[in-house]
Amino acid sequence: MYWHDHPPPHVHVLYQGFKAVVAIETGELIAGNLPPRALRTIRLWIRLRGNELLVNWEGARQKRSLFYVLG
Repeated sequence: MYWHDHPPPHVHVLYQGFKAVVAIETGELIAGNLPPRALRTIRLWIRLRGNELLVNWEGARQKRSLFYVLG
């Protein structure tokens, strides 16, 4: 996540030379590309940690400190 990023709430993913942006609320691939297995893993992580990610997203938009979301 970046402090002044654009909606919708999303995460930036770097994986073995691949770059992607994935929506937190839907798991949709917004930009970039990932191998299918990596995308499935990210989507599972988002499902498990989505609430925490959304709290961080709102915190970033309000310039608050973010907390580490475990994998």
